[in-house]
Amino acid sequence: KFRFGEAIINIQESLEGLFPRLLPWGGTWLRAWLRRSRTENPAIVILVTVVVGLVLGAAGFLIV
Repeated sequence: KFRFGEAIINIQESLEGLFPRLLPWGGTWLRAWLRRSRTENPAIVILVTVVVGLVLGAAGFLIV
């Protein structure tokens, strides 16, 4: 928490609200970059995305 005069700013709450929105955005841009730079097959990019999601979900990192 930071205090500026009478105002108190809670940095932790701000970061908790920001990072869950950055992860999907970053993943989308990463897949778009891979598609453009390496000319990968779109089906492979989708398959890798699904496999990574399943592995992270089974490991407990993705909680819905």
